[in-house]
Amino acid sequence: IYSVDKPVGFMVAGNNAVAISASRDADSNLAQHQDEDDASLFIINLSNHVYPLSGDFTQARWSPDGTKLVVSTLGDLVIWSDVGHELTTLPVSGINSVSWYGKENVLYAVGTNLWSFNLANQESHIIFSAQGKNVSSIVAEHSPLPIFLTLENQGQHSSLFYLVRIAGGHETPSSLEEQLEVFLPNTINGCSLGYTNFSSLVVTVISAP
Repeated sequence: IYSVDKPVGFMVAGNNAVAISASRDADSNLAQHQDEDDASLFIINLSNHVYPLSGDFTQARWSPDGTKLVVSTLGDLVIWSDVGHELTTLPVSGINSVSWYGKENVLYAVGTNLWSFNLANQESHIIFSAQGKNVSSIVAEHSPLPIFLTLENQGQHSSLFYLVRIAGGHETPSSLEEQLEVFLPNTINGCSLGYTNFSSLVVTVISAP
């Protein structure tokens, strides 16, 4: 349907739309929809309408109901509607990972801390702090599913990864439930998490050459 000759960045699909990031100088049939020259993220809905967004976007996630898109930039956390309206902006830099927890809470990792931002009251607070380890990825869906994190302890040539589970409950995550003493092999370069059928956790490991 759409093509980009120089694909970079990411693509995320929601219930009602798809968000595609592309380099600003990429040749694409999305270009005819660019209202701004520096558009680098495009929301395409089921009616084939394209909404261009501008910024240095690093990652994005759709809300469970598909009506809101949270994106991280080099210095902000921005929430957009599925028709390209900016709903709110939270000044924050150094975001490692973002995720939704329910329809109103956004989780984001900065350094050793996991933060929760509530869209309704516009308040943000720390719900978990790792001691000396960076929170590198988040998997969360909705209550009562738990929140899973990977913590990264960076070494000179590789990293050690830890898996942490936080109890879920209602629309607000509870305190730390338990830390799973799982040491993934110390020869890996990366680690990511994901739910399968919203029930089973899958850990993907990227090995060093």
